[in-house]
Amino acid sequence: MSKQKYIHIITILGLISIFSLQSLWLCNTYFFVKEEIKKECTDLFDQALYKEANIISKSVPEGTVIGGGAPNDSISITTYIYDGISKLGYKYSLSEIDSLTDLQLSKKNINSEFIVCVIDSSKTIQTSKKITIPKLGIIKTEVIPIKLDKSIGMQLVLINPYWNIFNKMWIIFITTIIMTILTIVCTVYQIKYIFKLNKISQIREDFSYAMVHDMKTPLSTIMMVQDMLKSGRLEGKPEIKNKYMNIAESETYHLFALTNKILTISKLENHKLEMNRTEVELTPIIEKLTEKFKAKAQKPVNFIISLQAKTAYADNDYLGEVISNLIDNAIKYSKESV
Repeated sequence: MSKQKYIHIITILGLISIFSLQSLWLCNTYFFVKEEIKKECTDLFDQALYKEANIISKSVPEGTVIGGGAPNDSISITTYIYDGISKLGYKYSLSEIDSLTDLQLSKKNINSEFIVCVIDSSKTIQTSKKITIPKLGIIKTEVIPIKLDKSIGMQLVLINPYWNIFNKMWIIFITTIIMTILTIVCTVYQIKYIFKLNKISQIREDFSYAMVHDMKTPLSTIMMVQDMLKSGRLEGKPEIKNKYMNIAESETYHLFALTNKILTISKLENHKLEMNRTEVELTPIIEKLTEKFKAKAQKPVNFIISLQAKTAYADNDYLGEVISNLIDNAIKYSKESV
């Protein structure tokens, strides 16, 4: 498996882990906020029931005492009042409780459709409105007993509490979205940067290989001339000897040019490279290269020159290097004759 595939897999696993943690965090926050709203609505509903019970108590004959619980009693005072007035024959008003509950919720900016339910042994026996209560997406408060034996109680049900939940966690929600976007952007940028570094590394390797290949060519030519001079085969042939000496000299300059090429690449990476573009005569460059490759080639090489222009606007050294590389590759990758 390539490095890029490993990077892709690790990145995907990392993003999945981050999104999973953020999703878990959002879910936990959602349930926490939902539980807070439930507790707050339970207290508000208890206050509404207490007010409705007090309204009924005003109709009770003077001198009538409705008992309360002991200090630190877990049973709400509202339960004692409702139990007492029910024994006196007074009945609660769901419409009044509905109105008082709406007033209490509005004070706390809880804007949600709701319904008041009378619960008997965990079953709804009466509602303040004729609305079908959905099974999902609702918030039910704690059941507040209106009988001391807790056989009957009242419960507030919020039908569509989503806006209230979002209103309490919108900062967290938006922060999570921003964090997710930043995570994706940073991850994509890092992946591109890593791939860019890998590409640069590959280019460096290719460049090193090409440089070694280019240096071997002039070195082999110089060694060939040296061998011919040592063998004595060129003695008595001053013209041929001079020709090969010129080729060796040319290849020596070629090595210097390759050394300068490395310096040029360094300048290119540091954005300091300047091309010396001038009107370059093509014929001298071509003739020089054809003589060099004819002399050093290990197989028959035939050059057919057909220049469509005598000059070119270019950097003299780099243009010669380009043509030299093309010829060298043509000889290297061709068959017995070129």
